[in-house]
Amino acid sequence: MGSKIYPIPYFQMICDEIKELRRYIYFSPENSAVYGDKISELIILMGTEIDTLFNHLVGGKQPNMRDYKAWLKRLHPKIIEIKYFSYIHNKAKPIFQSLEPLTEYSWWRAYTELKHNRYRNLKKANLDNLHDIQAAYYVICALAMKDSPSALKQLKDTYSVICHPEIIRDKFATYQSTLKSLSNISAPGYFLDL
Repeated sequence: MGSKIYPIPYFQMICDEIKELRRYIYFSPENSAVYGDKISELIILMGTEIDTLFNHLVGGKQPNMRDYKAWLKRLHPKIIEIKYFSYIHNKAKPIFQSLEPLTEYSWWRAYTELKHNRYRNLKKANLDNLHDIQAAYYVICALAMKDSPSALKQLKDTYSVICHPEIIRDKFATYQSTLKSLSNISAPGYFLDL
């Protein structure tokens, strides 16, 4: 609510950090459980940004994930149909599996557990959770900037540079039609072009 926001510079910074991480860890199924302090830092940064963006979008006093889900269910119920292609597991994965209040998202649980006790929960700071929360961050940034086609293109261009070329397949929809699908898709299984 309130003033317009422009999260792209921060999103770009985080994507640059993830690209740098690829210099040290090969993103593959064998390494999906690899964990560490840098991954923890990135998950906490993206979780904090998701929380900040949702706060801006939803408004109210101290909203939490239940409030965010209620907002999504009311305004963007088709968001549960959006999936991203996890090249770590070579399959499509949903980002928001359900909008029911008690449903937990593994990427959100990883963020909150790392935020509250990073030392005890460091194994949650793995590549699997990193990619899941990044896909969620991407979608929430897009919702925050849905009225700016040029910002959406910049967001998509920023995100696509971190993907392996072999995962960019023409069977995936363009981001513009994916965003449009948030309100009018008729078939499940829609993909983000990541």
